This record gives sequence, C-alpha cells and structure tokens, in this order.
Amino acid sequence: RADTALARFGARPLLLAASPGDDYADRSVSALQKLRDGRSPALRIAAPAGHGVQMLRDPEVLERIADWIAIR
Repeated sequence: RADTALARFGARPLLLAASPGDDYADRSVSALQKLRDGRSPALRIAAPAGHGVQMLRDPEVLERIADWIAIR
C-alpha cells in the first residue's frame, strides 16, 4: 500500500512527476501528495510533455528535474 510505503520513506524529499496529459499518473501524484501532507513538492509537467519516459525528451522537464535535485 502506498500509505505504508510513504510512512517508511519518512520525511525525505520525494519528487512526484506527472503530465496532465496522463490522467492516471496525474491523479496518482495528487493522491500521493495528499498522503504526504504536502511534504513532497509535486513537479507538474505541461501537457505536451507526454507519458512516462516521453517526458524526459523535453529539455525543460530535464532542467526542472535537475533544479529540484540541486536544491536538495
């Protein structure tokens, strides 16, 4: 269960990424973020970013992920 896994993960930073074009992933990110009580910044990707690994083809997405990592 996600709630059990997130409890074990603790307060460590967690990147949650989804494209609004991927409805299931976007809803999942929202649900996980609620379980984390807002402790996980969600990275929301614009619709053209696509699904799954397709998001990584977008240089802006890569830059936003790198920025998130750099500030952790």
